[in-house]
Amino acid sequence: ILIPGKCLISRHHGSYFNMLEGLSSLIRAYPSSKPKKPCIKPCNLKLFIIIFSLSFIFAGCSSNTSTNNDDNILKEGTITGQIVEPINEQTSTRNANALVVLDGENDYKAYASASWEAGEVVGGTFSKEGIKEGQYTMKVYKLGYGTVTKNITIEPNTTNDLGVIEMTPENPLEQPDGLYFYGMNTNKSPFDERAVRDALLYSFNWTDYESYVSGDEQVAGIANRIITPKKIGYNDTNLKYDYDLSKAEQVLNEAGYTSADTIDITINIPDMQRHIDVANKIKTYWEQVDQFAVSINKNSWENHVDNIGKGNFGLYYMGWFIDNRDPVFLFENFLSRYINEGETAKEYFNNAKMNLNNKSDAITSIHNLEKKILERNLMIPLHYFQSSQ
Repeated sequence: ILIPGKCLISRHHGSYFNMLEGLSSLIRAYPSSKPKKPCIKPCNLKLFIIIFSLSFIFAGCSSNTSTNNDDNILKEGTITGQIVEPINEQTSTRNANALVVLDGENDYKAYASASWEAGEVVGGTFSKEGIKEGQYTMKVYKLGYGTVTKNITIEPNTTNDLGVIEMTPENPLEQPDGLYFYGMNTNKSPFDERAVRDALLYSFNWTDYESYVSGDEQVAGIANRIITPKKIGYNDTNLKYDYDLSKAEQVLNEAGYTSADTIDITINIPDMQRHIDVANKIKTYWEQVDQFAVSINKNSWENHVDNIGKGNFGLYYMGWFIDNRDPVFLFENFLSRYINEGETAKEYFNNAKMNLNNKSDAITSIHNLEKKILERNLMIPLHYFQSSQ
């Protein structure tokens, strides 16, 4: 009646209990030869048979289920590692950002994020859990660097530490370039108002400014975008607003400002003659707007940087001097330090860094990110330079 190892209730629960009912009835119909004092009453015998049979059946079902689960458990492992890049001719290295891709039966991606602390690049480590066991080709991608390829094996419940992975520049920069810019903290008034930021850009006389800085041998040209000329993805398309003083007045009027209103604009700079001269020049442009009252605040370099980090400044000078061609590295650190509205561009940046295995897609995402920042006037790229300022 019971077949060992089989689960009889898997489909027809009712028919099985009918079978037990019939078995109980059969036993009651044929009592023992000494029926005076049966050791088990019929009703208790019925219950006993049901409990015993169910325990036997469920034991069989449990055994089968356990076997099936063991077969279907994903046998997963983990990878970890550190990515570094050379930074000078003496082959010194620093931690770097890059994308790690495992190409196999299943594809996995891990991103090593390079971040800044106290002026030093930190991070550069990556890890990825839940990788199904098997053979994979691992490739590490970074714009401007040769792709690193390794064959690896993932074993269950094991961490595969890949150690230090060094990226090699495809075309090292002989002379790096940088970006001289003014940042705007949109958590500070009046820079939280789009109309004020727009008016600052419309009232900036780029033709005059280009003439002003052209005699400086360190200046490599007026900045037309965030990406510098020696970075991958640079082109000469201008992403900034053109000079239009009437437009500056118009956007403020549309925002409800009148010529009698005063909007305080403070330019925060390090107490260095180069930055003082530039600030004084820019001050003359913005003072053409009736509502703008422009002042300059000078601090030591240390205090200047500290105040930026604490979010104390609304408008401030900053310069980036980047010694590699990777624009993702530039934006990763730029967004984390200087753009309060980074979430507005988060999608573009994530697309860029997680698609580094497709150079064209990554650069398109970087261009979209750059355009998003400059459309909202979250910063003012001023000029490019060829040595640290």
